[in-house]
Amino acid sequence: MTVLDQFREAERALVQRMRELRPLADEYRELERIAQQRGLRVEDGQSERPHTKAPTTNRRRRSRGRSRTASSPGTATQTATPARQRRATPTARSAKRQPGNGRGGNRREDILRLVSQRPGITVAEIGSELEVDPTGLYRPVRQLQQQGAITKNGTKLTSADNG
Repeated sequence: MTVLDQFREAERALVQRMRELRPLADEYRELERIAQQRGLRVEDGQSERPHTKAPTTNRRRRSRGRSRTASSPGTATQTATPARQRRATPTARSAKRQPGNGRGGNRREDILRLVSQRPGITVAEIGSELEVDPTGLYRPVRQLQQQGAITKNGTKLTSADNG
């Protein structure tokens, strides 16, 4: 085998290996994008959250459980409010949920805008469009339904204006 043949064989091997690795590189870029959206930093093979506090899924479940046992919707709000008031320094997550910061109103406006623009859109599609977890959209969607601003047929949402 000549040096030229060895060189061509090395080129073929290189191209073949690049074809093998392409799906993995594409997957890595996708995972990197998702990690960035979630606020994760990935450096030198180690990932870390910018916030060192562990997720508080149990607290959320408990507060929802208390709200369900309340006798009326007004009572449920009063039950959840004192816990928020007792917190000396709200966390980033609780600050988003506090009234008066404009987040909830903007989220409903975003939902209304997307439903008006694209009748028949689903909650999952809205979540993808807004780059948020769709489970966080079900409450504002339900509130908009109760207000009569949107209607839901199966998974499809339509604006009350569109019918």
